Amino acid sequence: MSANNIAQSCVLVVVVNGFEEAETVALITTLRQAGLCAKSVGLASGLVVSAHGLQLMPDLTLSDLDDPAKAKSVRLVVLPENEQSLARLEIDPRIHKFLRQVVAQRGQIAVGPRGMRFLKTSTRQSNAADGCNLTDASYLLVQETDQSSEGFARNLVRLLTPSSRSGALGK
Repeated sequence: MSANNIAQSCVLVVVVNGFEEAETVALITTLRQAGLCAKSVGLASGLVVSAHGLQLMPDLTLSDLDDPAKAKSVRLVVLPENEQSLARLEIDPRIHKFLRQVVAQRGQIAVGPRGMRFLKTSTRQSNAADGCNLTDASYLLVQETDQSSEGFARNLVRLLTPSSRSGALGK
């Protein structure tokens, strides 16, 4: 299956060196158990190493999704929440470009409270170029500060499952 076909109906979970393995595995597992397509996306090809040394081979790389047409039907991009991973994302202009492409195609972004700071920085960097505000609530799903990773994943499932799309993002 090509990267374009994989991305079209999937939730893309960004994994970067330093990612929190429990949070990432819980999210991808919960989405897949609910019958949703969930794929991990690394910044480059090769293994990504977690904060505690676990190695993961992402399903896709950011380069696989570089063409704007490939962002066309991405339902949701989930960003990591830890500071180390977000710092790596902040210095990579490709992720900023990709997120703007996803939003332009009516996709959504899911983040935790720390991820909001990343999106604000990305918005400031891109405003001069395209006016895209990545912190616009109409396409943003934010994890509550006291919400567990598993709880956030279950809420994403409720929002992405056709029978429960009217549900709200709760604890």
